[in-house]
Amino acid sequence: MAPRGLGSAAVATKASGRLFNAALDLIDDRNLPRPYLAEALPELNTDPWRVYPDGRMETTYRLKPNVTWHDGTALSAEDFMLAWRVYSQPELGNAAAPPVSLMEDVSAPDARTLVIRWRRAYPQAGVLQATGKLTDFPPLPRHVLQAPFDEAQWEAFAAHPFWTREYLGLGPYRLERWDPGASIEGAAFANHVGGRPKIDRIRIIFTPDSNTALANMLSGNIQIAVDNAIFFQQALTAKQEWAPNAGGNILYTTDLYRATYISSSAPTW
Repeated sequence: MAPRGLGSAAVATKASGRLFNAALDLIDDRNLPRPYLAEALPELNTDPWRVYPDGRMETTYRLKPNVTWHDGTALSAEDFMLAWRVYSQPELGNAAAPPVSLMEDVSAPDARTLVIRWRRAYPQAGVLQATGKLTDFPPLPRHVLQAPFDEAQWEAFAAHPFWTREYLGLGPYRLERWDPGASIEGAAFANHVGGRPKIDRIRIIFTPDSNTALANMLSGNIQIAVDNAIFFQQALTAKQEWAPNAGGNILYTTDLYRATYISSSAPTW
């Protein structure tokens, strides 16, 4: 399986994807979509978002100028073309997931124009990161991965060092060190499309044990716990410990739920 971003076994890494890579759009802190690598988002019933009588669609993005990968190579719409080819390759394990599974073709009329043709209607076609994840359709560096992809040796491609210690992205931080299963370190990327980050360096520590993560928070060894590093019980303890001295804030997110589904079927005779 070819990963779409940074990760570690048994550890959720949504935050690391956002720190080290970028996509056409993102969901901001108010849960609203806005352009990221794209100049604007397609709007339904306009030229950038066309719906055809047979139900197929076409969306067009114009990339922002002067965007570069962390090694200084210019971002091109062809990097999204390669990404589509990689993600839609059945041997690499991502072909069945939307939005890629609904894309019929991806083309680049020029270096800053990206055209996506859809097999059928897809309401989220104008905001590919509609789920708030940076895993739906990020670009891949063509100058790094095109040659190994063309070799069609899928096990070797999935084991390419790009996916780990030589990861290259477009996000606010450039990868400097990655110890798989332990930590990721990054430095601020001055040419980030959103501007240089105010924090110069970051270190992400993978802590699969929630009680250990809580202890590190209370001791001041870490500044923030994200994704599923801690759960509700640990959050309550942290809030009680921090309340007397205003040591920190807790933001609650619901990511587990219980549901009942009622189904019916027509009788068979």
